[in-house]
Amino acid sequence: MLTARHLMLLVFSLAVLLHFLGESLAGPHRDEARHCTFNIPNNWIPVPAEMLAEANRMAKNNNVQFQAGYEPKELTPGPNGERYPYFFLQHIKINGPGSYEDIERSIAKGVPNGVKKMEGELKDLVSNISVGSAVLDRTKNRIILRIELTLPNGAKVQGVSYGFIGKEGILNLHCYALEKDFNRLLPTYNAMADSFAYDQGYEFVPGRGVFSWLNWSNGGIIGAIIGGLIGGVIALGRKLLGKA
Repeated sequence: MLTARHLMLLVFSLAVLLHFLGESLAGPHRDEARHCTFNIPNNWIPVPAEMLAEANRMAKNNNVQFQAGYEPKELTPGPNGERYPYFFLQHIKINGPGSYEDIERSIAKGVPNGVKKMEGELKDLVSNISVGSAVLDRTKNRIILRIELTLPNGAKVQGVSYGFIGKEGILNLHCYALEKDFNRLLPTYNAMADSFAYDQGYEFVPGRGVFSWLNWSNGGIIGAIIGGLIGGVIALGRKLLGKA
C-alpha cells in the first residue's frame, strides 16, 4: 500500500531526477557550417533573439557578425535592464594558410599591452593575462584576450575571449560577466573553451608566405568590445527602437 510518506519520497525523487535531467540538456553546441563542436554550460540557453539582433545591428558598420549567444536559463536582468552573464560566438573567415608569426604581428597591432607566447593549462594562461593583453597558445592554436568595459551606469564588465584558429577561420567565444561575478564564472568559461574542437581536417596548419591576419586584429577585438557592451545597453537599444 502506498502511504503518504512513500508518496512524498516518490515526488521528491522525481523532482531530483528532473533537476539533473534538466542540467544535462545543454549538451554540445554543434556548428556544421564551421566544422566545430564545444560544450555549452549546464542550464544555459540561447540569448533572446532581439538581443542577438541588436548586437549585430551595433556591429554591422564594423563588418562584425555574431552567429549565436547563450546565457543562464535563470538569468534575471538588472534594474536598468542589463543582462549578464552571457557569451557570443563570432566567426571570422580567413583565406589562406598564414603562419604563427603572422598571427602574432596581427594581435600586436590591436592589443595595447602586447601578446605573449605561452603554453599550459587554460586556467593558468587566463590567470596570467592582464586586461588589454593577449596570449597565443601555439600548442592548442588559440588566442586568449582579456578586456574590461565600463557601462553607462558605471558598472564594470570583465571579459575573456577565446579565439580558436582553424583551417578556414577563427571561431571566437566572447564571454562576459559583471566584475563581481567574473571570478566565479571563469572556471565555467575555461571548461567550455577546453571542450572546443574542430572536425578532423579542419584544424589549423601553419603555412608560409605573405598573409594578412588583419581581419582578426580588427574584427576579433571590435567584436569582443561590442559583444560586451550589448548586455548593458540593451534597455537603451529597446527604447531607441521603440520597443520599451
